[in-house]
Amino acid sequence: MKCFFYVLIVFYLVSCSNEKHQERSSTQTEKTIYSKTLSIQELEEGTRVLITDPDNGKRWKFILHHSQPNQINKDEIWIKTPIKSIIALSGTDVGMLSKIGKLSIIKGVANSKYIFSAELKKCIKNGKVVSYGDQEAVLFEKIIQSKSNVLTYSCFGKKFPHADQLKQAGTICIPVFDWKETHPLGKAEWIKLYGYLTDRDLQSKTYFETIDSDYKRLAKLTEKYSNKPTVISGNMMGNIWFCPAGDSYFSQLIADAGANYTYQSTKGTGSLSYSLEKITSENKDVEFWINPGITSLNNLIAANPKAGFFTAYKNKRIYCYSSNMDKYWEQAAIEPHHLLSDLIQIFHPEIKTKHPLYFYSQLN
Repeated sequence: MKCFFYVLIVFYLVSCSNEKHQERSSTQTEKTIYSKTLSIQELEEGTRVLITDPDNGKRWKFILHHSQPNQINKDEIWIKTPIKSIIALSGTDVGMLSKIGKLSIIKGVANSKYIFSAELKKCIKNGKVVSYGDQEAVLFEKIIQSKSNVLTYSCFGKKFPHADQLKQAGTICIPVFDWKETHPLGKAEWIKLYGYLTDRDLQSKTYFETIDSDYKRLAKLTEKYSNKPTVISGNMMGNIWFCPAGDSYFSQLIADAGANYTYQSTKGTGSLSYSLEKITSENKDVEFWINPGITSLNNLIAANPKAGFFTAYKNKRIYCYSSNMDKYWEQAAIEPHHLLSDLIQIFHPEIKTKHPLYFYSQLN
């Protein structure tokens, strides 16, 4: 009985030890914090990347490792790392690769006219980087010719054309859902994917920790304000006004900047589409108008004659990134702290942040 009793004790202690080890391992392997669409886990043999479409729950699974793992599930795709080349069709890729010093591996982009990076523009001009145009029209043969390891693209609910054939030819297509994130830091956290793909995971984590800290510092500056200015975002396209849904990262930005966005309580992470009549009746007297997508008041009133009904137009409280749009599309995803700083200065000019307006300017 004594022996049996000791065996039970040893079994119990070992079980507890294993249980604690498993708990500790599970908390240490997850490498994403804010993202709802990207999950990264460090395994004994490689890194698992799980990408989820938030609209339908569809998942893409990848294993990143320098050699093919001994065990890999049927629904997982192995990517040999570090990758040597990439076709970056998602607009935010360039900014993220730039932050970890890996612009040189880009072999193709969607459209050269939207590129802000001077270094990349030079490579495009010299023929070292191909400008493919619209990602839906990218030719299969041209991708094959590039011999790129990876192709990243903004996913709108479907696989990239010829993804299976491209995989067989050595180019793996990775969908990007950073634009579907609910928090600006979740959007920025996609830099970790590019870090793991290029063996720059330490650099990507260090950079993210820096902007995470700065974003939180800025958000705290507006917490004491109970009187928050009212805001509308977007503009007319045809007969429809498009603006961010309430669960979107931009709606969160407005809230963190200490303002009340009219449609903050709506559902969804994409765009809302409303009639001008609805927008006018619900936003005529809002204090600020953000992101009309136009560079001047004259151009705005020409494109949308009813803009003159808004108090924000009459008081010239309209701001946009349109004066330097390429910079915004390339860098804003990876610099949410600058975005937040801009919006705080716009909504609360009495608050002194460290930087002048970085992306935004006032329409004149």
